[in-house]
Amino acid sequence: MLLFMDASKAESEGNYLEAVVTYEKALSEVKNSRFHGNLRTAIIEKLKVLQTVRTYESDRGFVRKDDSWIS
Repeated sequence: MLLFMDASKAESEGNYLEAVVTYEKALSEVKNSRFHGNLRTAIIEKLKVLQTVRTYESDRGFVRKDDSWIS
C-alpha cells in the first residue's frame, strides 16, 4: 500500500518514469496477496494510463513545421 501511495505522489509530481517503476513494484507485491484484487486492478489501470502519457510525451517531441517533420 505504501508503494502505491509513493507511486501516486510521483505521478502527481510529473515523475512518470519513477511512478511506473514504483507501480510495478507495488503490483508485484500485490500479486503475492490474494486480498487486494481491487488494488491490483487499480495499479494495472494506472500503468496503462502512464504508458499512454509517456507515449504521448515522446511523440510530442516531433513538430510539423513548413510541411516537414523536425524534432
